[in-house]
Amino acid sequence: MDKLEELVLPSGYRFSPTDPELVVHYLIKKIVGRGLPANIIKHIKDLYKYDPLELPISEFKYGNENEAYFYTHIQQKDSHGSQQVLDTPSGYWREIDLGDFEVFYGWEIVGLKRSMAFYEGEFPNGKRADWVIDEYSVNPRLIPLEKTKGCVVCRIRYGGSSNKSEWGSPLESPLESDSDDEVQSRERNSNLTSNSIDNEILSEIEDHSDADRR
Repeated sequence: MDKLEELVLPSGYRFSPTDPELVVHYLIKKIVGRGLPANIIKHIKDLYKYDPLELPISEFKYGNENEAYFYTHIQQKDSHGSQQVLDTPSGYWREIDLGDFEVFYGWEIVGLKRSMAFYEGEFPNGKRADWVIDEYSVNPRLIPLEKTKGCVVCRIRYGGSSNKSEWGSPLESPLESDSDDEVQSRERNSNLTSNSIDNEILSEIEDHSDADRR
């Protein structure tokens, strides 16, 4: 756990980072060993081995209702991009078959995002539940996979409906509605040049790589 004081927010404030903020300020900084903005995201070993209700979501005090953030470590994904299925005591997490979604910071691709939906019952006949995990990893072109050691940051959230007419088929992504948000995030950060990103992020990565070589 990062040795930082517990975050204290005024009443009414919520921890609700954008995708690029989550990758840059919480995932990359954790990987390269830099100080985090707040000691708010805890690490859970083997996150995907748990049912949603087994996770300490209620302990995440500053997020939205039925939402929490965790770090975990994952095994390297299949190079062929096949859909992953990860078993839990009463069901399984199944990768939403959309492929990785690029996370932009300005015009730089800093991370990749995928989502896992929870199903109750045995694969492949489980019933889709309302829980989704959004998983964020660092763009391997910024930090090679072997240096991240599989570290990712995840947001688990309650989707609100398991009705197929609202969610789409099990293999369709609930992230499609997020595309407008991604465009807005990119526009908000469009004043950041590649050079500013290099100064803020890549210098940290280079320092981390130099330390590994020593």
